[in-house]
Amino acid sequence: MLSNGERFGHVAKAQTIASVLAAQIRSQGFACDEPQKATRDAKLSKPDYDVWVLTCKNATYRIGRYPDMAAKVEKLKWDGPRRYPPSMTVRRPSGFIEPCLPSKVARPPSGPLWVHEIKHDGYRLMVRRDGARVRCFTRNGHDWADRFPAIVDAALRIKAQSFLIDGEAVIARDDGTPDFHALRSQRRGHEAVLYAFDLIEHDGDDLRDLPLIERKRRLAKLIGRAKRRAIQFTEHLTGDGPTVFEHVCRMGLEGIVSKRTDAPYRSGPSKTWLKSKNPASEAVRREREEEWR
Repeated sequence: MLSNGERFGHVAKAQTIASVLAAQIRSQGFACDEPQKATRDAKLSKPDYDVWVLTCKNATYRIGRYPDMAAKVEKLKWDGPRRYPPSMTVRRPSGFIEPCLPSKVARPPSGPLWVHEIKHDGYRLMVRRDGARVRCFTRNGHDWADRFPAIVDAALRIKAQSFLIDGEAVIARDDGTPDFHALRSQRRGHEAVLYAFDLIEHDGDDLRDLPLIERKRRLAKLIGRAKRRAIQFTEHLTGDGPTVFEHVCRMGLEGIVSKRTDAPYRSGPSKTWLKSKNPASEAVRREREEEWR
């Protein structure tokens, strides 16, 4: 039986955990007023991956995170008004543009208006340079420049005053396949390479209204096609989408992203960017194991 002092210690610890989780939730733009109870989900948690459920005054959240990484937040319940309250307004850093997000499809498209890129198993990263300042934005607007020094150095070597490049940060094994576990380790961030696939801004010009194929042409001209740099151009494939996807699956890769060559760049979910994922890939297997959404 716990003494009064032990009970107080347990209560204080629970309150501290709830406060920490609430701060993580608010940092991602969610409302979390008056955190009341934090419970660790033992079924979903793993040795290197904690999952918590936090009950607040008007909402319940599930929070999962790896050590030294931004928390993954899912809203389970919202009892407040239907309109978003002011505390839920997401404040994005200056210079950040929300990335274009491909929609998932069962079968990739085909035709002359579509090109296909290999989908790398990594972190989506928007690299912005303004003069001597380089920021590496995650898809939620967090700046991870300190985690990827080689990418920052490569960005500073590009002959331009400013740009915003969209891509995927990846660490590759000796055989060329992505090593997502290594990417999670901050100790190996210096090994990461950005596979760049789009150019959003360049020297003050907003390129989002240009067709994809023109943006990619300008990106290739800007960064070149050298393969030993920490920022590399992502080539695309033409031809029959299902055939390309079949070859990628045979290589054990995550899948492909098919893109309309005439499409402008638009933030948020897109019907002109379509992703087809290899169900047997390491990335998809990992997602199934970690799935709690």
